[in-house]
Amino acid sequence: MKSEITYKIMVSRADSDAIKDLIDILENCPMGLNNDDYVEIMKTIAYHNYETDIEGVEIEYEEDSII
Repeated sequence: MKSEITYKIMVSRADSDAIKDLIDILENCPMGLNNDDYVEIMKTIAYHNYETDIEGVEIEYEEDSII
């Protein structure tokens, strides 16, 4: 018996726009980031951290944007 599981992720238009903006920023990075780098950067931002293990990449936040 074969079962198929579908994990649905619901996102808002604002979520989608924010992710697109981030991807646009990352695609313009002169470092040549790979998919693992993208994931690490997104996790760093999601948890409001500043440092990554990616050499030459540092996260900076606008003063009023941190919760």
